[in-house]
Amino acid sequence: MSTEIKITGTNQIVTLSPKGDLVAIGGYDGSFKIYDTQSQKLIFKDKVKGSVREVPIFKQGFSFDSRFYAFSCLHKVFIVDLIESKIIKEIVFDEKERMYSISFAFFHNSNKLIIPDGYKLIVYDIDLNVADHFELFEGAGSTKDLVISKDDKYFAYKSSNHSICDKQYIYDFEKKEVKTIIELPYEYIPGQQMFESYAKFISTDEIAIMRIENRISYFNFKTGELVKELLFSSLDYKLANFSKMKISNKGNIVLLGLDEQQQLGNYLLFDLEKQMEVYKNKLDCLNCDFSIENNLIVQIKRIWLKGTQKNEFLTIDKIY
Repeated sequence: MSTEIKITGTNQIVTLSPKGDLVAIGGYDGSFKIYDTQSQKLIFKDKVKGSVREVPIFKQGFSFDSRFYAFSCLHKVFIVDLIESKIIKEIVFDEKERMYSISFAFFHNSNKLIIPDGYKLIVYDIDLNVADHFELFEGAGSTKDLVISKDDKYFAYKSSNHSICDKQYIYDFEKKEVKTIIELPYEYIPGQQMFESYAKFISTDEIAIMRIENRISYFNFKTGELVKELLFSSLDYKLANFSKMKISNKGNIVLLGLDEQQQLGNYLLFDLEKQMEVYKNKLDCLNCDFSIENNLIVQIKRIWLKGTQKNEFLTIDKIY
């Protein structure tokens, strides 16, 4: 049975921690709220101040042990210590990133994270308060997607810069060099960012890349070989909200946005291997996240009242 918690503010994104014990809500106004998924209690909230244009939080995440939460806005990545209940670090990134809120990634086995910095990558160790730099290449910047392999040995880098937006770069941390470049050709449609894609490492040698124009592709990231792919056109659904779609840790279950009777807030968890629905909401949902391992799905639910007035709720539900 799902739990509903009424929330206020300008809520934008919702993110589960890797352990499934915490959930974060980031807002358009620079505010964030952290809830305990078991007790459903608010454990910490805060707000950063800045211009209306620069303050929205579009990227956020948790450390592997749920000790730290981070979010990006105002040309910075902010790191929050959830035991001390305060922001402990602000890391400014290069203007070559162009965005006020950028993609970053926590390591899976230590309290480190990587942050794009134009032609470089910042590798920050939270425990030691030490930052190292990883050289990328001239032309990097405008980072669109950044993910780390489960063993923390590789990371995948994707830029929206025109000259390289059709490529996914796989880097070797230890050798500090490009391991593989995966080609992601796309059909150019004026006015649409068809080059956008979102990746997740799903095994020791495979990466799943959701290409929002029409497919999910699975590659051996060490060789660049295409293993298999699924065309969205093969599914019996009318899809929407491509930028909010997500992939499970094993790559077999995807979160798909549905376009049903012009209600763009409906989502579906679909098992690609079994070709069946796992979970389908009936909400007007602004954003959602899920964890198969923790059997949880969290959503920002909207109930429209009169005119533009609405109530919003954080819903915490079991998938199975």
